[in-house]
Amino acid sequence: MYNGNYYVRSGVATVKMPPETQLQLVMERAHAFDRWETSESRRDVDAIDGSAVRSFRDAVISEGRGRFDPDATVSEVLRTMNLLDAGGHPNRGAIALFGRPDSFGSEYATLGCHLAAVDGIDLGESLRDVQIVENNIFVSLTRALEFCEDHLHRPLHINGLRARSRAEIPIEVLREALANAFAHRTYAVAGRVQVRVYTDRVEVVSPGGLPFGLTPADLYVPHGSRPWNPNIMACLFRRGIVEQLGSGTLRMVRLCAEAGIGRPAFLTSGSEVVCAVPRYGYWLTPDGTGAKLTGTQGKILGKLGEGPARRSELADLLDMEATTIRDILMQLREDGLVHVEGHGRGAYWVLGECP
Repeated sequence: MYNGNYYVRSGVATVKMPPETQLQLVMERAHAFDRWETSESRRDVDAIDGSAVRSFRDAVISEGRGRFDPDATVSEVLRTMNLLDAGGHPNRGAIALFGRPDSFGSEYATLGCHLAAVDGIDLGESLRDVQIVENNIFVSLTRALEFCEDHLHRPLHINGLRARSRAEIPIEVLREALANAFAHRTYAVAGRVQVRVYTDRVEVVSPGGLPFGLTPADLYVPHGSRPWNPNIMACLFRRGIVEQLGSGTLRMVRLCAEAGIGRPAFLTSGSEVVCAVPRYGYWLTPDGTGAKLTGTQGKILGKLGEGPARRSELADLLDMEATTIRDILMQLREDGLVHVEGHGRGAYWVLGECP
């Protein structure tokens, strides 16, 4: 019997499973036997951009990320990367990575990405630029990176008599976010990867939920590499777009801290995963929205971005009373931007919401 919140069987109450969780479990079970990327594409090798495959082969050889014969043919490269089906034709993974856009058709409407630059912090505000890229993963990823660079500032940092310019968000962080979106997305779910450049953050949206029981909290700690599309991920790794399997989100967090910006926010629902990265001068709350901070709050977060710190250390750094620092930290904790670990004199403050 179902009462709207849980099932009751033989006097035992069973907690209701949300529909999105049920769908994810069904997809994971089917995924073990029939992956989208290994299914027949119904395309011949002429649907593949041969020059892109040869460039991939040459780059892998030159960067020492795999062994190919320098004269390996397109089919030989695809076979080595598990991108051919049993009949020797390109599978769906091959089309997704190297397909020519004129060969996609309605079966591959989810390939490519949607790019938007927003004048504000909400998608409902006016758009400065909108582009739709209908192409394979490698081309789409390159175009998305170029779009971000076009719409992000390069603040000038002055150190003594020297001035240098650097990107608001490290390019490695954006590349990792995009690689994750294309490699882990569920291609059986309608929709393209989306990139949204807001005034306070950049969001990369990947269709489909987090697989294999992962939660957003897991992405901030060491975790195993279980890509939803392992053949696609392997190609991105061989090409050097992904540096090390299983550590991408941790690397993003570290690079953001080193650049003096807040931690990325990872959000998920049953239909999509969102990676939100703050722009220079902004910090994000756990729900991915920008936080309004005072100058002192920003200095404290910047210090914690270098690593955990005790309250007394922060007081000495800012030349402020310990009680004042305590009040500021309490407010930041209420906003979900910091948390405390340990107790008493051994307690120290850390960036991010309490895990």
